[in-house]
Amino acid sequence: MTKRIEELEAQIARLREELRHAEAALWEEKSRAPAIGDYVRCPLTNFYGRVTNVIPRLHGRPWVEIRPYLAEGLPGSGTLDLYDNWELIDPPENDDAFPFTSRGSELPISPIAWPSKAREPHRVKTKYYLVKW
Repeated sequence: MTKRIEELEAQIARLREELRHAEAALWEEKSRAPAIGDYVRCPLTNFYGRVTNVIPRLHGRPWVEIRPYLAEGLPGSGTLDLYDNWELIDPPENDDAFPFTSRGSELPISPIAWPSKAREPHRVKTKYYLVKW
């Protein structure tokens, strides 16, 4: 064998080893459970947002709850359960538009009631309504 053939065989062996490591890292990334604060997307509906809750299950993928990311500067005010239908995605390009950017910060949930003062300005007592989803 020539030196060139030996060099090419060594290069092929090295590249195969790198490919094996890359495939293992890819499988691990695809199968990892999301952490609170990660971004996920529902392939069926294309809703995406930040994870607010992860419920591990014995058999199957964990169930995920998200706060939807609706548009730039317009985060969702409720949460959605994606159950086991989710995939990890990168954060939006303009992550500053989403107000809860630090992983350590707690994602607050907006109240479900609102005062009726704006509708009836003559009332003195504030009245709250409960909205059922």
